[in-house]
Amino acid sequence: MKRREYKTVAPVVKYGKDSILQKRADFEVTVFMLTANLPFKTADNEGLKRFMEFMHSKFNVPTSEEVAKVGPKIYEDLAHGLEKLLAKELPHVTQVCFTAETWVRGQIGPKSGYLALNIHYISDNFEYRKLMVASRIAGDPAKIAIDKEGTTNLLSAMIKQIPGLKHQTKKNMVGGSSTANLIIDDIKPAVTKIISIEHTLNSVLLSAWSAINSLTKKIFDFSIATATCLSKNAWRGYLENACDELLVEFVPLEPPSEDCAESLFRSVEALVKLREPLRSLSLEEDCPEEFLAQFPSEETFNDLEELLPALKVIHAGIAKLRNDRKPTIHLVIEELMEMGRVRGKPRFRNAEVTTRNFLAAFEEMLSTLIPNFGRDDPVYSQANFLHPSFKGYHLKSDRAYERTLEDIRDLFNKKHQKRIEDEEYEEEELEELEVDDDGWTQPMPRGQKFLRSISDEIQIYVQLVKPPTGSDIDILSFWKGQEELIPQLASLARAILAIPPSSDSADRCFSSARNCRVIQNCERPQETIFCNKNFSSLTPFIPKWSHLSSEYMRDRKKTVEEDSEDDAEEDPGDEDDPQEDQSSEGD
Repeated sequence: MKRREYKTVAPVVKYGKDSILQKRADFEVTVFMLTANLPFKTADNEGLKRFMEFMHSKFNVPTSEEVAKVGPKIYEDLAHGLEKLLAKELPHVTQVCFTAETWVRGQIGPKSGYLALNIHYISDNFEYRKLMVASRIAGDPAKIAIDKEGTTNLLSAMIKQIPGLKHQTKKNMVGGSSTANLIIDDIKPAVTKIISIEHTLNSVLLSAWSAINSLTKKIFDFSIATATCLSKNAWRGYLENACDELLVEFVPLEPPSEDCAESLFRSVEALVKLREPLRSLSLEEDCPEEFLAQFPSEETFNDLEELLPALKVIHAGIAKLRNDRKPTIHLVIEELMEMGRVRGKPRFRNAEVTTRNFLAAFEEMLSTLIPNFGRDDPVYSQANFLHPSFKGYHLKSDRAYERTLEDIRDLFNKKHQKRIEDEEYEEEELEELEVDDDGWTQPMPRGQKFLRSISDEIQIYVQLVKPPTGSDIDILSFWKGQEELIPQLASLARAILAIPPSSDSADRCFSSARNCRVIQNCERPQETIFCNKNFSSLTPFIPKWSHLSSEYMRDRKKTVEEDSEDDAEEDPGDEDDPQEDQSSEGD
């Protein structure tokens, strides 16, 4: 019988460090680190090396030092792409909005304070843009809030360096902020200040929590004691096992922040979910005394369980307003009215005293800080009117509706002084005039856009334009489709909808800035943060990455073909030879 011979598999030949495919691998690993908020030292992790070896054995996993060299190149490309994008789009933008945040927690190195500046606008193609244009070192974090003049000058310099902004007049710029709400007023280009709804609601919630201070203190004390207990791996394992036995999803329970209402909500949510596993943990013989001393009573757990649904309603509304990818200002009044009337819902009318006190304090502080559910603010009222499903419905309980229409008329009458309400349309500009049942005309443009009076556009919008179907409408697509029919209102929609009701995007950026550091001794972490926040938004506008060769696609195709040929030559010959099988059968 013939002995079978096996071919020896040739060792894998890695790509060269300067090959285009290896450069692409280095680029993608760096992008992964930036967009996932991972420190670049993750590249030295053995698990990542094993994964890369499994996915493509010819790739060399870049070291953290190599990744740190690619990061600045990506930043330069993104910064150049941002500059070109803004220079192209801003001259045609109806209105721009800025949000600014100071970050003073000192997570990026010792005694480091930073400022972040975001720009928000809607392009002439009705595409929503939210971009971080700059982040700068602002010195000692303890002095940022105090040195108002220095911080104002820094923000002003950041704004003036934005390409394409010189085409915008002062009246077409608005500023919104939270931490820097006093500073933004003094920035010369930003003459209108927009209140951050999310930060205002945070203050409202903190005031409501203080109304049930005894329960709030118990949450803080027990969360701290639990976090201390779970810091020991053995006790964390006990709690995870208890969750598995009771079929409860394990969630981390971290001490809430004193100045963040959402962290308190997350703590309550975790406590309610882990109620039975925590009780099981308290029955362990060697359970720490500090944990048992702060363990909540049954009455406390019952209060938390009853309060949680009300908190979910409020925080669901806040989450609905917090969206970096599409406008949400048109939802502000609706969501504020929903939050302010939680106590009147049937499920909460007979609530226990703790929930009633919390909701009463919430409603009182909400009416104080945001009177009339925001309907006294012309920006929020105009945004509600521009919502095609509402058309100002929430404004009709008082004179807010009439006042909003007057504000819109005045806005366009001042802007177009030559086009007064009773102007006569020139015959050569019209293809035909149609008169509806109400007796007013609908001029049809020919050749070029024709501007009706703003009163006519309002009447067309309210009486004739049908709202889109569905609960989650694309408001920008709607107004893009109405630009030919009612161009002035469409222009107003581009201006109003560009304003974010929250400036929290920059705040969230800096809360994770510690994880974005290139390496421990990084001197310019603000560049890394810039890449993290802007990569997805700016990638479509980067025609070529400087780290990659312009012949990348051609070389990639050639290399793939060569790899296929090599694989065919390196076939180990596991399949049986038909001739050998025949000879074996003959023997």
